Amino acid sequence: MITSKFMRFAYAAVALCAAVGVKVCAGAEVQQVAGTTPVGMEQRFYPVSDGFPGQLCGAAEDIGEASNDFHACFRTVLGLFDVEWPNGSLSVNVKALGGVRVLNTPQNHAKIEAALNVLDAKPHTVELDCRFVEAGREALAAAGYFATNRVDGATLLSRLMAHDGVKVLAAPRMIGRNGEEIISKHVKRIRYPQDYDVLIDEGTSNTVRRTSAVAVEPQNFEEREVGVTVVATPTILEDGNVRVHLEAKLVDEPEWKDFGVKAAWEGAASYDLVMEQPMFPERLSLDAYLSLNLGETVVIGGVTDSREKNEGRFVFLFVTAHVTNGEGTDMTPKMGKWRSCAKDGMEARTYVVLPPILGCSLRADDEHVEQKTPEEIVEEAAMRTREWKEFLTEVAHVEWPSGSDVHYLRSFNLLWVKTTPLNFDKLENGFLVDGVGSLVEMDFRILEAGREALDATGYFATNRVDGATLLSRLMARDDVKLLEAPRVAVTDNSEVTMKGLMLYRYPQDFDVMIGTGAEPQNFKEQEVGTILTVTPTLIRTSEKFFDLAVNFRLDGTPEWKNYGADAKWKKAKAYDLKMEQPFFRERVNIDSHVTVKPGTTVLLGGGADAPDGRSKAVLVFVTPRLAGKLQP
Repeated sequence: MITSKFMRFAYAAVALCAAVGVKVCAGAEVQQVAGTTPVGMEQRFYPVSDGFPGQLCGAAEDIGEASNDFHACFRTVLGLFDVEWPNGSLSVNVKALGGVRVLNTPQNHAKIEAALNVLDAKPHTVELDCRFVEAGREALAAAGYFATNRVDGATLLSRLMAHDGVKVLAAPRMIGRNGEEIISKHVKRIRYPQDYDVLIDEGTSNTVRRTSAVAVEPQNFEEREVGVTVVATPTILEDGNVRVHLEAKLVDEPEWKDFGVKAAWEGAASYDLVMEQPMFPERLSLDAYLSLNLGETVVIGGVTDSREKNEGRFVFLFVTAHVTNGEGTDMTPKMGKWRSCAKDGMEARTYVVLPPILGCSLRADDEHVEQKTPEEIVEEAAMRTREWKEFLTEVAHVEWPSGSDVHYLRSFNLLWVKTTPLNFDKLENGFLVDGVGSLVEMDFRILEAGREALDATGYFATNRVDGATLLSRLMARDDVKLLEAPRVAVTDNSEVTMKGLMLYRYPQDFDVMIGTGAEPQNFKEQEVGTILTVTPTLIRTSEKFFDLAVNFRLDGTPEWKNYGADAKWKKAKAYDLKMEQPFFRERVNIDSHVTVKPGTTVLLGGGADAPDGRSKAVLVFVTPRLAGKLQP
């Protein structure tokens, strides 16, 4: 066994030997090498992240390298970046120092440096600042949230924070490594029964059976978390920015509803059979892929509280991404699109590939569970290359002349392509670069309006006004109510889901026990509130359009009907057998596809008011926009 003191000595020896030009071998062993460094070569040390050696071996296998020796893997993967390995050159993974020691020529060292930048091998961390903010309509209007020339997320947050009545509900800061899942939780676990068993103790008096005691036994407990939960997986993109798969949820303390009964008998005290169930208010629930520029703030949210007592309070999530080095200093990674010099009419380029681009057959599992033979490794690599060529030919009409090639390095989420400049034009303009991975922002406005307001704003006119004008006119009226104001952001061609709702629990069955009460059974859950799912797809023609796949549902607060009855038994006082059921009201439910130009407001539709004019219509407006360089 090696003592910790000896290990410290070994690490120091490795560092010293590396500094004076001694070869450092795998396993952090130290070996004196006779002679000097080969002529024309030099040694350099490259710090890398802890997961880099594993990523490298996985990428080498994707190319068809059967050996798991580090140098073989390093040589194979960096060979894609024109790195050559003349006689005497070497690469060694030095775990003790957290890096790779390489012996090669200065020209190849320059290529190695560029390749490691593209592979994002250097150790750094991603920081995500998340702010859950609650604000009313007045504060949002004053901050410019509803303005046509919208303010950016950071300005909106700053203005809201300066307004009275705006609350920061939670502000988690998340720090983690590139490509790894980060979890931040600030929760309390609520336990509640899913079943009840009513226990009855019956006795006799003068040969007459009577209930002497009743109790409730809660059973089959379930657990649910309330509070703030954020799960994020950040990936640094080729332009140095960050793509984040973000799952965020803010859940308030539950409200409790009693499905039990009150009862009393002659000769016994009154009692209450308490059988409560929790109703969970999810203030904001989000699942989306976001492409974030470093240091910029994106705002998502705008769903109102589902509880009547807190009506008109909207919840938003502000997200800001930073990349830092080991000292906590902001940095912009050098990772970028790489291209080789043109040779024989061809060149090679790399692309960070986002999930929407990948076909199912091309997204193989990253885990190498089974032990594969060298022949199987080579065969699978060739098969994946054929699949990628067929896929890119189908979606971008790319041709593959002799000498062209393609490899997808799964562990680095990197696509390496070698072909002619003409085919790169097809690949980039038609598929990989033009808008794919860009952030799409969509503003939804859900309004409640009566017939008078609709008539006055031109809703019923034959020459109907455009969506933006109609929305502006309705928003200016005092008799029009803003129900929801969601803004969602998501990477192009990805699905985003956002919810703001109350989770109701109610029994589907009751067991009536004569002389005792009603036992609720078989509880079910129902989401009630705002549920929005959108997938925007950029259509590339001479002009840009969006195809929006929208599923939107807005529910009203349920009404409860009691199917129980007042009851009496001989020699028993009256009591109520309460057996309540909820009536759920869908105010509007839309499942639609619509084609719209970026920046254009369209009315998706909404519920009509009743013939007597007493109820209100619900209207759903949406305005999609492209963020960043593609925004018109």
